[in-house]
Amino acid sequence: MQRKITSEVLETPTPSIMHPKRVDRKVGAQLVTQHYFRVSPRTLECWPLPWRLINGRAQVETSKLFDEAQRRVDAAPCIMGGK
Repeated sequence: MQRKITSEVLETPTPSIMHPKRVDRKVGAQLVTQHYFRVSPRTLECWPLPWRLINGRAQVETSKLFDEAQRRVDAAPCIMGGK
C-alpha cells in the first residue's frame, strides 16, 4: 500500500493495522523502501533504534522504525533544481 496525498498531507502507514508489531532488519528495510525511501538492512544497523534479540534475531517495533524513517524524511533538505 502506498501513501496517498490528500490536501498536501501525507498519510503515513499505520503499523498496528497493516504490519506486524515487530520486524527484523530484512523485513524492516523492505517496509521502509515500500513506504518511504530506499534502504538496505545493513543501513538499519546504524539507525538509533531499540533492537530486541528474540530467538537470536534482532527485531524492532514497526512503529519506532516508521517514526525514524519519517524523522529522516522531515530532516532532509529541500534542493532546488534547474539552472
